[in-house]
Amino acid sequence: MKRYAIWAFALSCCLLAAAGAFASGYEDPRWVIENEWTEEISRAAGLALVSEFLSDYTPDELLSLAENGTTPGKRLAAERALFSLGRGLTALIDLDDDVLFAFIAKGDTDAADAYVFKHRVQYRTPEAALDAIEGTSSSVLQISIGKLLGGFYGPGSPLGQKTEAELRELVVNGATVGERIAATTALTTYWIIYSDWADVSSEITRVCTEIWAISGVARCHELALAYQGYLTYLFSL
Repeated sequence: MKRYAIWAFALSCCLLAAAGAFASGYEDPRWVIENEWTEEISRAAGLALVSEFLSDYTPDELLSLAENGTTPGKRLAAERALFSLGRGLTALIDLDDDVLFAFIAKGDTDAADAYVFKHRVQYRTPEAALDAIEGTSSSVLQISIGKLLGGFYGPGSPLGQKTEAELRELVVNGATVGERIAATTALTTYWIIYSDWADVSSEITRVCTEIWAISGVARCHELALAYQGYLTYLFSL
């Protein structure tokens, strides 16, 4: 139980660091990726810089950065750039399901995304996607299906749309990682469309403070991912 309280505290510190960075004018993801060590902030900047890494570095340089980059954001940006160079998701979609499952069993989230994309017709409703999440013991596959389910939960969806309040509850208290990731995906979309930085940082701080106060009965990891996704959007502007 303590680990969730520690995570909540770490996320609150992460938010304070981000708020300070934006208030000080450090909106440039290139500055952030070099100087910020808070993982969520660094990774958000890295995701916003993938296209720049593709144009600025050779494949060998990207491989070196992916393995030895000095910050989490540098390593992630290089990893995703290398993935794009290898035809990205398209190359994985061409593989047979048994090969994808072998990769998924090893924790390959890209292979899981490819499998879900190939079989997306099976997840045509939020109910079907939720059943699929509950029907697999693979957390990696749950996460990929959860991303798809998040599209149903997000603003403007004709099927399954949830309110922002419902998503804030689900992102920390969802019964499965797939449900929490679905809430993460939809919540990030809500923030991008309807909120500004002050609103988002205040809300996450409030939720994390409540979680910390009850010693981590709820979860906070996926809330950090929602925050990271929103920061990626801000860094991309």
